[in-house]
Amino acid sequence: MNVRRYATAAEILPDVRAFLEREEVVANLALGVLTRLAQKPEITDEAKRPFYTLVTHEGEPVLLMVRTPPHNMILHAGAPDVAQRARIEAAYQAGAKFLLREGLSIPGVIGPRDVVTGFADAWVQEAGGAWQIQMEQMIYRLDQVEDVPLSPGELIQAGKEHLDMLTDWLLGFSEVTPQNWDREGAQMRAQEHIDARGLYLWHDGQPVSMAWRSRPTGRGITVTGVYTPPALRRRGYATSCVASLSRLLLAEGYQFCTLYTDLANPTSNSIYQKIGYRPVRASAMIEFTNGS
Repeated sequence: MNVRRYATAAEILPDVRAFLEREEVVANLALGVLTRLAQKPEITDEAKRPFYTLVTHEGEPVLLMVRTPPHNMILHAGAPDVAQRARIEAAYQAGAKFLLREGLSIPGVIGPRDVVTGFADAWVQEAGGAWQIQMEQMIYRLDQVEDVPLSPGELIQAGKEHLDMLTDWLLGFSEVTPQNWDREGAQMRAQEHIDARGLYLWHDGQPVSMAWRSRPTGRGITVTGVYTPPALRRRGYATSCVASLSRLLLAEGYQFCTLYTDLANPTSNSIYQKIGYRPVRASAMIEFTNGS
């Protein structure tokens, strides 16, 4: 196994693009993050500098590791294959050892469930400590929006007049996700989404639900950030927002939309499947404890 650390996203992307695009839906997180970072000036602050590493075998990519501090490390190792299992497991060991030699500490990992659990075993074997699953997820794909009934209202793009409200909503969103934003962080992200013109609201006399577009990967794009304030739930607003935004993205020319769900929330999983999202592969967030 050969392990190489790259200095920038622009440097690593040509070496992994085909590897990731073979499973564009499953690899949408890694591919989308790398594509976005390759288009931005590199971060010079060492504490915030992204980490890009690729494990290869005979010149072919086996394991990609990408981290944008302070977030978990993103992993991708391709589809599970009995014939490739030994090679992938060797890549986990090589990757874990390389991270330790580089003196890197990682809080956790995110990616396909079989990949992150396999890597987690290798990591704690090398670094000590333990690992536990923080969130069980499912990666979904939508190619066509089903004819679901919509609630009263319409889809609108969020603007600067919504900043205070969206700050409150992002704080609420962070309470049910691993984001852990404080008010300043939530406001900063709300402003970023507004400036990028990528956040949408379902408007029924007032904004009642939100979702935003993220991580275009060439043929696909992700719908995420789905949130409805507790007092406005069970009225079909989230369904209307996600269905309408997904339809809009397909109309723009994307072949499919992707979406992550928390498997502990059966209601949201049911809603997305009614809209037309189909499960593709299990994903998971894992956190490390008492180790490096």
